[in-house]
Amino acid sequence: MSARVIFEDDEVRVVHRPGATDYTLLTFAALAHRPKGTWIWADRPVEKLDIEAIGVVGKRENWYPAASMLAAAPTIRALLRPVAIGYGYSMGGYAVLKYGRLLGLTHGIAVSPQTTIDPVQVPSDRRFHRFHNPLLHGGMAVLAGDAPPVTFAVGDTMWDLDGSHLRRAAALPGVSLVPLRFMKHAAIDRFASTRELAALISLVLAGDAAALRAHLRRGRQHSAEQHLWVGRSAASRGHLKMATRLWARAEALGAKPAKIVGVRGLALRERQINLFVAHRIPEARAFADIAIDGQGDSATGLVRLGQFLQGRRMPGKAMTCFRRALAASPRMVQAHVGLLEVLRDVAPPGPTITTARAAAIEALGDRPADLATVLALDISYGG
Repeated sequence: MSARVIFEDDEVRVVHRPGATDYTLLTFAALAHRPKGTWIWADRPVEKLDIEAIGVVGKRENWYPAASMLAAAPTIRALLRPVAIGYGYSMGGYAVLKYGRLLGLTHGIAVSPQTTIDPVQVPSDRRFHRFHNPLLHGGMAVLAGDAPPVTFAVGDTMWDLDGSHLRRAAALPGVSLVPLRFMKHAAIDRFASTRELAALISLVLAGDAAALRAHLRRGRQHSAEQHLWVGRSAASRGHLKMATRLWARAEALGAKPAKIVGVRGLALRERQINLFVAHRIPEARAFADIAIDGQGDSATGLVRLGQFLQGRRMPGKAMTCFRRALAASPRMVQAHVGLLEVLRDVAPPGPTITTARAAAIEALGDRPADLATVLALDISYGG
């Protein structure tokens, strides 16, 4: 029997993928994933291991609204095998914690989960406040009795944004905490391989939190992902030499150089932000060139750093970011807008602004929406 859609409404799609295991793995996709045919999250290891699986995929950043899950529950429960494991990351991890009992799950794996995104309930974690919709998310906090009877909450307890949710989850009945320290919101990468997911499922089915913690500790020295992301944490805290050693080890263990470059750029942006937040202004200003060079050819990274530096009254460094971004990606509207805004603030009216505006119009002329964004800035230049 091939995979098929078993439930769908305006918010979610649910897909059944038959397999040979005597348990069901119910996966919940993360924030950025969208339905595509019969795709489910974690599809590759599911296929390789021939796991009996059901996948729930949100149609937007909706944190799996209760009304949709209530509607889907009878169909999902009817297909579950006697042992059923929920598995999700971030938004998907929330769904494991919130709907485990509703859906009839016996076990749960919630990686870097939220326990709510309600601004009233988690005012200090602003990452996802913009996705909170009172019409969809009334009473969304995870409560005692929501999670599966045997649940593991996995993530970085040392990073307060995720750590605060993990500690709330660990206070719930049946939930065991499994730390993956200094990986921030990338803890899911520890389970990227089929081999690691198979080991995770086996230990979860045994209900042995101590054995799972020991397994993850033993595997640290051989995990490219762990070295990669711990390096990010080290660099963001200012330990650049340590981070360089960790990234070299990650590459030796198989991490792709392009991914290391991306993580390094992210870490250096975070370090730049941390210095300003700590009011270490002279050091922050001196660090800007290191952060800029660390973005390499990443137009996205350069634009994000440029926007930050512009907001910290460093227009020259911001301009460098936007110009480098345009060299890497000449049609990137955010880079054009950033450059024009900096020039508007620091350059006198004349050929510099005119040339930059003309370059933006030429690059974006066949993209009306992006061109309109640039042209909307004209008023700021007095015509």
